[in-house]
Amino acid sequence: MTDSSPSPRSLYALAAVGGLVLLFLFMQGSFADKVKPGMTVYASNPLATGRAVAVARIVEETHRLTWPGTVIAPSETRLAARVAGRILTMTVRSGDRIRRGQVLVRIDASELEARVAAARAALAAAEAASLKAAADDRRIRTLYAGEAATRQELDASTAASVGGQARVREAREVLRATESVLAETAITAPYDGVVVHRLMEPGDMALPGQPVLSLQQSGGLELETSVPVACAGFLHTGDSVTVRTARDDTPLIASVHEIQPTADPLTHTVRVKARLPDNHNLRPGTPARLEQYCGSESRLTIPATALTRSGQLTTVQWIAGDGTARLRHVRTGQRFGGDIEILAGLEPGDRVALPQGVQP
Repeated sequence: MTDSSPSPRSLYALAAVGGLVLLFLFMQGSFADKVKPGMTVYASNPLATGRAVAVARIVEETHRLTWPGTVIAPSETRLAARVAGRILTMTVRSGDRIRRGQVLVRIDASELEARVAAARAALAAAEAASLKAAADDRRIRTLYAGEAATRQELDASTAASVGGQARVREAREVLRATESVLAETAITAPYDGVVVHRLMEPGDMALPGQPVLSLQQSGGLELETSVPVACAGFLHTGDSVTVRTARDDTPLIASVHEIQPTADPLTHTVRVKARLPDNHNLRPGTPARLEQYCGSESRLTIPATALTRSGQLTTVQWIAGDGTARLRHVRTGQRFGGDIEILAGLEPGDRVALPQGVQP
C-alpha cells in the first residue's frame, strides 16, 4: 500500500510560497484601511501652531526686451570739386571731426589767380577809359552850349561816355565771376560732422563734379534696428525708448521717428529708427542696443519656501476652508527672487502653509 501524504519538503515549499504571498499583500497595503481618492489631510490645523500662511497671487510681469542696432547718420554728403585743378593739400583724414566753414581741401589756383589779376587790370583800364570819356562828354556839352561844337560831336561824346560805363560794368562782372571761381579752389565743410572717406589724395587731378571727400553730419544721429513683428506693434512714432552702448552703459533716451510699414518676409522683423540726443559722443557705425517694452504676462506665484520636494514630486500644504492642511501636488515654473511660479495645482487666492518660523 502506497503512502499518499505530502513529503516534508513539499510542505516547506508550500509554506514559503504562502509567506511570500502574504508579504506581497502586506506591502500592497491589503491589510490596512484604504484612503479614498483625493487630497491627504496633512495636519489638522497648521494655524494653531503659529505657522505663517502665504496666499497664491497673480503677479503682472512686464516684458522689457533688447534689440541690437547700429548708430547711423541720416545722410552722407559727398563733397565734389567745382573747378579743375591739382589737389595741393587735404587737411583732414577719415574719422576727423570737422566744423562748419573749415577748409578741408585746397586745389591749385595759380592759373585762376592769373585770370583774376588780368580781370582786375581790365577793370582798371575800363574805369580809366570811362573817366576820360565822361570828361570829354562834359567838355563837348559845354562847347555845344556855346555853339562851339556840332551836334554830331555831342552825340559821339555822349555815346563814348555811355559805352565806357558799360565796359566798366562788364569788367566788374568778369572780375566777380573769376574771383568766385577762385574761391571754389578751397573746399570747406558745409556743417559740423565727421569725415567718412578720403576719396582722393594730394596730387590727384580734381575735375568738376568728381567727389573728393565723404562726410556725415554729427547732429541728428539715429539708431537703426530690427524689431520682431510681435513687438513692433508696441512701438509708435514719437515714443521714447532707452538706448545703451557697449562702450558706455549710461542710458540715452531716444525718440522713435520712423517705423517701416512692412515686415521683412525672411526675418519677420520691422526696421525701426530712433533719433538720438545731441549730447553724446557716439559716432556712426557704433553698435548699440534698443530697450523696448513688449507687453506683459500674468503669473501665479507663491513663496518658494512653501514647497517640499521629494524626488520628482513637488508639494505644498494647501489650507482648506476649515483650516486643515492638505498635501497637494503642484507644477512649478520660473523663479523670481524669493517667489516661484505655479503652473498647475493652485488657484489665485489659495492659501499655503510655510515652514515653522518662516515668514512670507
